[in-house]
Order: sequence, then C-alpha cells, then structure tokens
Amino acid sequence: RLTQQWYAEAERYKQWAQQWQNYQLAQVPNAAEVGVTQLQQQVAELEQQLGYGYQAFEQQSQTILHYTAENAQLRERLVKADASISELTSKIAIVNSQPPSNGVVENGDQKSDDELVKLKQEQEELLMLLADQHNKMSVYRRRLKSLGQPVTDDEDE
Repeated sequence: RLTQQWYAEAERYKQWAQQWQNYQLAQVPNAAEVGVTQLQQQVAELEQQLGYGYQAFEQQSQTILHYTAENAQLRERLVKADASISELTSKIAIVNSQPPSNGVVENGDQKSDDELVKLKQEQEELLMLLADQHNKMSVYRRRLKSLGQPVTDDEDE
C-alpha cells in the first residue's frame, strides 16, 4: 500500500513536470536543449525522492520487525508467568485444604505458615509482573497499530 502511494506521488510529480516543461519550451527559443536539461534535473530529483522513500520504508520495516520480535518475547514471558501463577495457586489451594494433623507439631505449622506467606508474596509479585507485561503488550499493540500493522487482540480470542 505504501509503495502504491509512492508511485502515485511520483506520477503526480511527473505530470507537474511535464506541464512545466511544456510551458518552458514554449517560452524559450532554444527549447530542446533547455527541455533536456530540465528533464535531467527532474529525473535526478525524482530519483532522490524515490531513494528517500525507499529508505524510510526500509527503516519502518526494520522497526516493525523489531517490535514484532519483542512482542513475541513478551508473549512468551506472559505464558510463563501465567503458568507460574497457576502452579502457585494450586500449591496454595493444596496447603489451605490440608488440616493440621495434630496440635503437637507447632513447629511444622509455623513452617507451613511461613511457606504459605512466602507463596502468597510470590503470587502477588507474579500478578504484578503479569499486569506489567499486559500493559507493555498494550503499548506495543498501540505502537504497531500506529505503524499500520495488523494486530489481533488476545482478549477477543
């Protein structure tokens, strides 16, 4: 699509140049030589503009590739974080579902309480990381959309 826009713009410049050339040829007594010089200048200008356009296109393509790769890495981290959260949630459920075996083992209860607190803290940290990753992915999605790339919303899937 971007390439078509560049071609359309080049065609417009070409038409303007032709109109200007016809006008100039009608005004100058040695029109053929002046016309050739003008055409050469116009060709050089158009080639330069085309070169700038291709350079900008290549830079944008590289940027899009970079953000696409980064987005894939973030998705992978998100999947790992989700798996860790699920694992920790199941461990917490198991710990919560097991009643203490007897009142004599207070040391063991203290250890399991400490472990439970530690697991809850880890779960909270993972939830914070998950939220951070989600926010980053949203930013990258918006950035990719602003660059004209199609982006699917995972919430819809």
